[in-house]
Amino acid sequence: INAGTGNVLYDTKEDELRIKSYTFLPEQNSLLFQGINNDIRYLVNFDLSSLEATWKTAVGEYSGLVGRLRGVAAASFIDHGPIINGSGDLILGIKDIVYAIDYTSGAIKWEFTAARQVKALVYSATSNSLYLGVRREKQLTVLHPETGEDITPGKMKLKGTMLDVVADPAGNLVLVETEGFNLIDPTTNDLMWNRSYKIDALDEVIPYGDGFIAVAK
Repeated sequence: INAGTGNVLYDTKEDELRIKSYTFLPEQNSLLFQGINNDIRYLVNFDLSSLEATWKTAVGEYSGLVGRLRGVAAASFIDHGPIINGSGDLILGIKDIVYAIDYTSGAIKWEFTAARQVKALVYSATSNSLYLGVRREKQLTVLHPETGEDITPGKMKLKGTMLDVVADPAGNLVLVETEGFNLIDPTTNDLMWNRSYKIDALDEVIPYGDGFIAVAK
């Protein structure tokens, strides 16, 4: 609603959507609404410059009773993201699918379906890579964020569950998993240490000076 005139700028009833949540995208100066219509998930982009809804995109459907109950109970159906890659596309993870959406048009540029639910999804601007941790998989998957191509170098085996990927002051990437952490060379996406630093119930790694602070639960 325009606070000065009282005019309705966007009404979700026009799209017959039940709005579950929304996200403010500061770089795009827009609001990204999440809605459901007839068990179909939709994203609606509302541009705060033009004060218009610029696109509506379907991102999968709920299937069976479990999906419907999740849609009623959950505030947001997006599990990871939205992440903004180097081209300004939106990347998000819903259950076992990763979507890349062209921000200008709302068109889905690519989607990647994992074997099971995606538990971690991290984008690194340093390496321009997208890192996926999949439930019960002992391997890190690396995707090209522009095309969705699998660019995993060999097999990046995990000892536990991937928690995060963060950059250190030297420009390396820190792969953090529940069983320990290692460094990724952003130029090759290969692990730099022969053995990961192991610490039980690892929760967070903070680059500090020439080293790291490892925080366990």
